[in-house]
Amino acid sequence: MRAHTRILLTCLLAVLAAATAYAAPDYKKLKEDIAALEKTVNEAADASTQAEKALTANREAQAKASGSDLANLKRDARTLSRTAGEKADALTEAQQKLADKQGELRSTAAAHAVKQLSAAGNVEDRVGEANNALSDWKEALGKLPRVPALRPLDGIADPDEQGAIRRQDKKVLEAFDKWAGAEEERIDKEIKQAESLVDGHAKFKDSQDGGKFVVELAKAMKKTLETRKKDVGQLRKTAQDRIKAIK
Repeated sequence: MRAHTRILLTCLLAVLAAATAYAAPDYKKLKEDIAALEKTVNEAADASTQAEKALTANREAQAKASGSDLANLKRDARTLSRTAGEKADALTEAQQKLADKQGELRSTAAAHAVKQLSAAGNVEDRVGEANNALSDWKEALGKLPRVPALRPLDGIADPDEQGAIRRQDKKVLEAFDKWAGAEEERIDKEIKQAESLVDGHAKFKDSQDGGKFVVELAKAMKKTLETRKKDVGQLRKTAQDRIKAIK
């Protein structure tokens, strides 16, 4: 009886091991977080646009005003400029948080796809898991954040206040540069993971299509990642140039 129980337990553990070897990760929480952050980005973008419109309207009004009206508009411009800068910073921060969360999903999906090369279980199931993971991986490649702009100093004559604005500009740009550097490292890792899927296609040779679809997806992913890395590099250079421009 004990021997029979041990055999059943051994079989059960083997089944569980095989199942967990290629079972898809639970992306639900990550995808929920991404959806929430996308909403935050949209709201931040709307708020930034409205703040910029208010500042633009003020500048246009200044061009037509004189006397006390002009003085009042210039005073208001200081507040409007500060608000526009704060809203722009909030948008940049929201975009970076979204990109980081999408990066988490990319990392999870990429690792799961690569795991199928050595996972236990039916080869067709492993190929299916790799294909699904590659699709999730690609889907998580969202838009890149914009590079923060140097905010205008129109209507701000106080050198101390101008300096404070530029210090905040520099802080935000340095945060972007740091994010871009981390994104480049993440992309480098993902390119290697895509390459490992291409190079390891023989592990899927017994599947119905011999792993050809996995290879096609992995090659396309690698190309997309290489393009993204170039784009991130250009954005990072723009951020660094703007940092250098701050006196």
